[in-house]
Amino acid sequence: FATANMNDKVQEPPRSLVCAIGSEETVLSDEDIKAKLIPFLESLGPREDILILPPDFTRFHSQSGKITQFISEHYNFTPRAKDDAP
Repeated sequence: FATANMNDKVQEPPRSLVCAIGSEETVLSDEDIKAKLIPFLESLGPREDILILPPDFTRFHSQSGKITQFISEHYNFTPRAKDDAP
């Protein structure tokens, strides 16, 4: 759907990513996650106005912290992790 504002400009609702792959036993690699996440972020175009709320430890198993890191790296808010880091 779309909404109209005071200037009669049509605003599209924010896009969202819904991804259901695997199961409770499925192990997703960083590459698996990035394969779904990065094309979605690229479809949004350049951004400078992003609010990222880091998850707390109760979301550990959802890998939301890792996903938050990938988003932050994608928009260059933090340096990219190095594959050979200790």
